[in-house]
Amino acid sequence: MATPTWYTSPKKQLRRASQLWRGTTLPEPPRDFRPRTRQEVLLLHVPDAFDALWDKVPTPRYGSKYRWEGVKSDPTNLRLAPGIVNYTSPVWLGFDPEHGRNRSYASLCGQPNLAASEVLSALIQFPKWPEAWYNHTLPAPRLGYQLRYEGKWLVLHIDFVGVSRLKMSANENNIGGAHWGLPSVRKC
Repeated sequence: MATPTWYTSPKKQLRRASQLWRGTTLPEPPRDFRPRTRQEVLLLHVPDAFDALWDKVPTPRYGSKYRWEGVKSDPTNLRLAPGIVNYTSPVWLGFDPEHGRNRSYASLCGQPNLAASEVLSALIQFPKWPEAWYNHTLPAPRLGYQLRYEGKWLVLHIDFVGVSRLKMSANENNIGGAHWGLPSVRKC
């Protein structure tokens, strides 16, 4: 299978992670990684607080990064979706950014392989990934997080607006379509 143009090699991922999380012991990449889908790639995920991960996501070149004001680490307003696995130490994962395309979040909710903070790790490690959403090669990601807004739990998502604005916001959980995906992860 061809490697996506937005992908960053494991060696570069290790280098980036060692710069961002100084002093953290990072695992070596698996030698026998075999993608299970056409788009699955190897991702080094270093767990951190939600806000800290978002802060580490690079701002698009000549652009900006924005999130709704209420999207912050606050357990009364932001939570992991049911069934999400929360990794507590650095780990190599198979990351499929195309998982959940054309399906509503509600139809996928409860699956343990859905990505939450791992989507933020992918944005940190693969800064060119959002360009694939803009040209509709890949769907923009919804995350395995839920945000309380006006008494309802909405789904977090990130989109590439215009040609240079990375935007995190939320919407209803019944939204589907080719433009949206819900990336999956599996431990390698």
